Amino acid sequence: MKSFSNTIADKLDEESFLPWEQLALASIHGHNLQNHLNKEKVPVRFATQADQENEKESEDYATWFAHEIWTRLQVYFASHTQAKVKQLKNQLKSIKKKGPTSEYLLQIKKIVDSLGAVGSPITDAEYSEAILDGLSDEYTPLITSAMSRSPPFSIIELEAFLLAQEEMLERFKKNDATPI
Repeated sequence: MKSFSNTIADKLDEESFLPWEQLALASIHGHNLQNHLNKEKVPVRFATQADQENEKESEDYATWFAHEIWTRLQVYFASHTQAKVKQLKNQLKSIKKKGPTSEYLLQIKKIVDSLGAVGSPITDAEYSEAILDGLSDEYTPLITSAMSRSPPFSIIELEAFLLAQEEMLERFKKNDATPI
């Protein structure tokens, strides 16, 4: 029997389930153990009626437990993953620009990256919408320009446009504050 040369060092939790699952599946396939995850390949639990009455499981069944454990892991973490996706999408919808643009864009990027990490990536259109939805009224010209543009700005272009807009607004504020 082959030994596992690659170990999965990540602790299994709600945050790491999808990458952990990918590594585990790669190891399982690499060692030709996928039949242990196939419910159709589960050996009979009791070889005879007498074994069932005595609750004596067959040797094959006693040594085979991966399918049930794997299924439970997937069910458990799937529900946590779905809850995490909802939480992240709500955060994305509610985020507002309160400080510097660079911090605002970084907050959005972290949420977008987290959505991708839990297996629910968003489109560039949704990403752009999240950026624009969190802006205040002083960014209305930028929002209008971005929403009416065809083809739409890429995320990098939109971020650069927003940073330039912030710089221009800061310059106008300084000029308004300068006494004549």
